[in-house]
Amino acid sequence: MRSQISIIDKFLLVVFAVFCILPAEAFSQTRLAILTPTGNETSTRFARILANGLDDRFKRVDSGVADSAFRAVEIDEPFNQTIETAQTLANSIGCEYFLLVKAETQRRAGLNEPHYFESSAAIYVVNGRTGVLLDWKLYIYKADSPAAADKLLDAAAGSIVNEIISAVENAVEEKPGSAIAEPPETDQPASVTFRAPIPYKRMKPDLTEEAMIYNVEATVDILVDVGGDGAILGTKIVRWAGYGLDESVAANVRRMNWRPAEMNGKHLPMRILLRYNFKNVPTPEQ
Repeated sequence: MRSQISIIDKFLLVVFAVFCILPAEAFSQTRLAILTPTGNETSTRFARILANGLDDRFKRVDSGVADSAFRAVEIDEPFNQTIETAQTLANSIGCEYFLLVKAETQRRAGLNEPHYFESSAAIYVVNGRTGVLLDWKLYIYKADSPAAADKLLDAAAGSIVNEIISAVENAVEEKPGSAIAEPPETDQPASVTFRAPIPYKRMKPDLTEEAMIYNVEATVDILVDVGGDGAILGTKIVRWAGYGLDESVAANVRRMNWRPAEMNGKHLPMRILLRYNFKNVPTPEQ
């Protein structure tokens, strides 16, 4: 009996070990590209450091190939893409996922502190198959010299790599949602009796602190499913921007009370596209 238990235990241990190895092996053939649209020295250097940490987990697309494909697609706003543009870019590169890296080192003036130098990196993790922005984070490190600030940012690369890996491994593929009507075209007969869903009181999403500090101007598009009772059934960001603006838009949509769509005098669920433009208006202190 003891020998049987021992054999079973050993078998379970082997199965457990194989199961633990599978995720890393599964992603070892996943193609990942790293892009630095700004092309500045800090972004290029930091992207190279990230690449060294990610090469053990992904099949990284050669940086020269990825850059050539990126330039060929000619994206006007690489950090403010639609999901269709992101899919086109990934298809052109030949990758399942891609990173957008924007890093810089600059001199800052504090209100109640002496001048300092700041190294920052904005990292976008994009699912190329769906075009969805999986994760966005801004990393900021301060020091009394540019070299010292850069050193702090570079030292954080290991933990940033782990967060990127986690974002990809935890990505959930979208399932087709339930069928829901969309507004009829203006030249269709149904448009005569149609009323689109609208909020009883329009509200503006907040411009986040990160967007203000880094002078971000962007457009966020969101698909909104409004139920026949005016409840928000679901939302999807279809043009993303990062810097907390996507979350600000989604929260703003949900905090408004909505009048449902109407056709032939009857309420019905409806999917609509909303667009929010964020403009960073400088203050006198800027």
